Amino acid sequence: MDTGLRISRIDAHSPHVATLAGWAHDEWGHLHLGRRLEAAIEVFRANCGPAGVPSVFATLQGEQPVGMASLVVDDMSDARWPVSLDGCRWAVCRAGAAGRCGRP
Repeated sequence: MDTGLRISRIDAHSPHVATLAGWAHDEWGHLHLGRRLEAAIEVFRANCGPAGVPSVFATLQGEQPVGMASLVVDDMSDARWPVSLDGCRWAVCRAGAAGRCGRP
């Protein structure tokens, strides 16, 4: 069954970086007090690696991003969260009715 969805690695020059970074910033920005969206976009862009860790992936419907996942070595070193995946952490987001990450 073809759902029209595909998963694509996002590189630093992708036209979707600002959208995906905005979703992540909307959802997790409160963990980085004072970080403005523009700075969050640059941090996000730096995590768009060509292979391995860090990496960002998007679920695309046509050319429209509808979800994302990022794999980074450590995105919570200044917070008290449990470590998972041998020190790596997955952050999974998808666009919901409100266009926010992680909302069903």
